[in-house]
Amino acid sequence: MKNQDFPIHSIEMFAKNLALKDVPIFLEINGPMDREILHKNDFCSILLVKNGSGTNIIDFIKYPLNYGQVHLVFPGVPNSLELFEDSVVQKILVNQNIFRIIVDKLRFIISLYQKYPVIKISDEGVDKLSNVFSGIKNEVIYLNPNKDILRSQFEIIAEIINTEIFKNLQNSECYGSPILLEFVHFIDIYYRDEKSPTFYASKLNITSNYLNTLCIRHLGQTSTEVIQDRVIVEAKKLLYMRDFSVKEISSVLGFNDPAYFSRFFKSMTGVTPGRYKIV
Repeated sequence: MKNQDFPIHSIEMFAKNLALKDVPIFLEINGPMDREILHKNDFCSILLVKNGSGTNIIDFIKYPLNYGQVHLVFPGVPNSLELFEDSVVQKILVNQNIFRIIVDKLRFIISLYQKYPVIKISDEGVDKLSNVFSGIKNEVIYLNPNKDILRSQFEIIAEIINTEIFKNLQNSECYGSPILLEFVHFIDIYYRDEKSPTFYASKLNITSNYLNTLCIRHLGQTSTEVIQDRVIVEAKKLLYMRDFSVKEISSVLGFNDPAYFSRFFKSMTGVTPGRYKIV
């Protein structure tokens, strides 16, 4: 499949009134629902899981759906949703202009949300977010919804997400001293050329052992695994597009030996790049 053939879902597909600009779209989906074709959106999707289960593939990673989760799907990110019996999810779809309002209010660097798009929230957070979603739903039914009200509601959504992440991290060094946030940020910049935790530890002015300890404690992975995951996600993207040979992809990702890249890919995914490319 060529990159240009990748299915693109436009926000206009879900809009009831195409004349309205910069107005969000509210959807409530009750399962079961068959898995969607893997596609990209030209909008941001904020999904709240209120009940049931299922899976959501975001950027080639499969996440299980559970009560009390928020899933953030950014524009241009491959995704595919599947819902099982008794599932209830609410979704807010926003265009790029509204998306910028939310991003401006998020507390952490954007690459963190891109790498960890599923956020566990408390019962209180579910109630608050559901109320805001209902407020948006009630506002957009009007012919001329109040955009100031909508803007304030999206700022509230961002603040709820900030608060819930803070609850998850308030007892960790990850928030008080944003070492891991910087680590993720540096990986996004350097992962093609630098795959050693020692390099990133040096950038962060800490020891590689301390970086590894933080990753295991707060992310459940070693520092090496965090770096490797980023490389694999990019490799899957390039293989899925099928515009590049395995040799070209290995070079783009900083591997001098295509055979070594193939062994690395298989050790991480269970299949060779060539096999993944044709599946």
